[in-house]
Amino acid sequence: MGSRNQPELNEAVGIPSPADPDGWTLDVAVEALEGAGLRVTTAREETSPYTFHDVGAVIFQLRAIPWQFPGFDPSAHEPALRRLDRRIKSTGGFTAHDHRFLIEARA
Repeated sequence: MGSRNQPELNEAVGIPSPADPDGWTLDVAVEALEGAGLRVTTAREETSPYTFHDVGAVIFQLRAIPWQFPGFDPSAHEPALRRLDRRIKSTGGFTAHDHRFLIEARA
């Protein structure tokens, strides 16, 4: 998972991302591996849409990755969750983007 993971969700709930968006990307990881003496043979990065269809799924995600949503508490973030729930119901979903990369390296 890269450091540009689901920024739309952080914004919608009002929790600033704890990570620098450029802190953990494909380029950063490749540089670190090569700096450790490895030869990178494959390096791919992708930003994929992920659509939430109900606010329960949003809450599950917020709880599943606490390092991205520090301090999340459904009670404390209820106004934002209610706004997001209304948005999902009126538009059919809320889309955020997953940031992933794959690296294969050899010694």
